Amino acid sequence: KSSRAQIATLLERIRKVRNHEQTLAQKISDVELGVQVPENYTDQYFGGDILYDPVVTTFGHSYERAHLNKWLETKSQDPATNEPMPFHDIIPNIGLREDIERWLLTLTKEDLQHDLSLFERVHSWICGVGERHLLKDSRLRGILDTFNTTVKLLQREARQTQTAIRSKNKKVSLFKKALRKQSTILPHDCNDCGGTLSSSKDDVFKLSTESSFTAAEISTEA
Repeated sequence: KSSRAQIATLLERIRKVRNHEQTLAQKISDVELGVQVPENYTDQYFGGDILYDPVVTTFGHSYERAHLNKWLETKSQDPATNEPMPFHDIIPNIGLREDIERWLLTLTKEDLQHDLSLFERVHSWICGVGERHLLKDSRLRGILDTFNTTVKLLQREARQTQTAIRSKNKKVSLFKKALRKQSTILPHDCNDCGGTLSSSKDDVFKLSTESSFTAAEISTEA
């Protein structure tokens, strides 16, 4: 699989457990650390990704080079102002690019691990810049190292997630089985035999308490 496909699979596995309620055998906390990507570090007019090759126009707006070039294939206006813009009025925004790189270097593996949206955006930036380029630059290599360490942590978390989901599914299965049993042997008056049939409903209630599942959760698992 490609790197992008592997990351997508990994994130999906993590999200499975984060969509469950707090009844997981091994609860994974979905703590958002509140890391905000500065707006001027993103391509606000073409998708909002973190800029990795920013260019600036004479109107002072910065864009991702590839996106702006594609825009100018069919249009001749600045995307932000709609003012006429000759193609040669584009220059690299080196200062902004360096600011973005410095900011990325401040991110920690904890930031990326607990904020999946940020993790995805940094991954897109790495794909845009290219791993080969990052490996050649000793300073930028730190970004790649932090990202790769985070991937390993998330892989470990994904394995724990799978274990938790299997454990939970097993309990749900047992609970459903007990409910089916309960529905056939609940106490009821036996007019024919002049008495009351015995019941194992206490065992069912004990199991439901131990499992602590809600009816909505059971229907979801079904």
